[in-house]
Amino acid sequence: MTEDLMLMKLEEEIAEQFYEANVNDCPLQVNLERRKLAEDLLLRKLDEEIASVESEAEAVKRELEKKLEGLMREVERLQTKRQEIASSRVQAEAELDKA
Repeated sequence: MTEDLMLMKLEEEIAEQFYEANVNDCPLQVNLERRKLAEDLLLRKLDEEIASVESEAEAVKRELEKKLEGLMREVERLQTKRQEIASSRVQAEAELDKA
């Protein structure tokens, strides 16, 4: 039986125990051992999901950092090119002024 199916069956049994009163209208009895098992399964499943999402978030973070680095290099390259063109223009104008 898979963990999910086992968890569903335990949840159903626990729900029945919670919501079914006996003939004498006594306080509801809960099989604490089964409840603990169901909660342990649920906690384990949540831990796995948390780890998976954290791993995915880290992968996305690394991808974004790489993309940001690439974009920053491109900005630097373009700024350098712009500076070269601006400097060349200033030099050309200075030479024209000399002539």
